[in-house]
Amino acid sequence: VNELAELLAEVAGKKTPIDYQEARAGDILRSMLRNTEAARYLDWKPASSLKEGLNRTYRYLIG
Repeated sequence: VNELAELLAEVAGKKTPIDYQEARAGDILRSMLRNTEAARYLDWKPASSLKEGLNRTYRYLIG
């Protein structure tokens, strides 16, 4: 999540401090996102990088 927040700040050209809070009941404490299984079993690959996708989405949303 930290990396995603930093990447989005870079795409937006803004530096916003991250406000860390104590974990709440039901929060996911650890998670890892990978697309390797989709690539292997579905013969899939992303059409763009995460940064490029965020950039396109951001530009679309702000007009």
